[in-house]
Amino acid sequence: MAKWLRYEHGGRCGFGQLHGETLTVYEGDMYGNPNATSQTLALSAVKLLCRLHETGQPDRDFDRRHRHA
Repeated sequence: MAKWLRYEHGGRCGFGQLHGETLTVYEGDMYGNPNATSQTLALSAVKLLCRLHETGQPDRDFDRRHRHA
């Protein structure tokens, strides 16, 4: 199963797919047809952000459920 993350890096927010300790940066519509870019980031170099619903609103239930995970 793919592990998708939202992140902040260098003052910009983005999303990508986690592979071990490396995040592959994606662009486009996160819930539509995202496209992988050639950019990768170390997981340790990004600030993780909470997940979003398809509506673009934060998934606060997800955040509460996983805060202590």
